[in-house]
Amino acid sequence: MLESLKETLAKISEENGLSICAVISRNGIPIAWHGLDDGNKETFATLTATVLGATEVIYSSLGMSGPVVVNSISGENNIAMMGLNKKSMVALVGQKDIAELNEAASDAVNRVKEVFENER
Repeated sequence: MLESLKETLAKISEENGLSICAVISRNGIPIAWHGLDDGNKETFATLTATVLGATEVIYSSLGMSGPVVVNSISGENNIAMMGLNKKSMVALVGQKDIAELNEAASDAVNRVKEVFENER
């Protein structure tokens, strides 16, 4: 399954012009990725999981339903984080506007879910 997942992430990255496309556990462990090297995958995974989790806690504490996508804007590169299921998430980085990146995140979630379902 890991190879299928990595191939899917590579295709998503290529089709959407992303520099990073990753599946991460909700506790910050990298599961599969494209565009990350071994030296920074743990940091990226830990911090994106923290940001998504913290945002979900903020919404919950305010009595709101959780966010669909969390975006972090850092200049010419944007980051989108989206929950995949209760145990994992997808994180994308690219030089796209937020709407395009959010669309790519939604597409990535659907395609990764397909990989999970097909590999059972």
